[in-house]
Amino acid sequence: MKTAVVTAKDKLLKVLAYEMEEINFSSEYAGRATLKENGIENVEKLIGRSTPDQYSADLSLFVFDAGVKLMSTVRPDLMYLSTSDYVQHKHAPGEPEADAYHHAVDKAVGGADRSRRDGRD
Repeated sequence: MKTAVVTAKDKLLKVLAYEMEEINFSSEYAGRATLKENGIENVEKLIGRSTPDQYSADLSLFVFDAGVKLMSTVRPDLMYLSTSDYVQHKHAPGEPEADAYHHAVDKAVGGADRSRRDGRD
């Protein structure tokens, strides 16, 4: 079974992907991923953008972008995506930043679903 784990923060990745040989990387250190350690390399090139700041909403959005890209290229049988709670700590519900983040999440999840459906045999 092909599996993939993508987390926002590296500390969670260390727990979830302990001794994992399949694809596993964090947004926090996506630019450092290697084939030997993470089962994938050139993550920034694959996703089409550089590793985001660790203290940003974009750290979580990178997770979704990675999930969509992995779904359409590698097509894992099982994929686990984990985001950070940065936005929830920094912006109240209804604030423009929170609304923009949640809109981007909705768009990313829709992209992941389309990628999954488009790949059906």
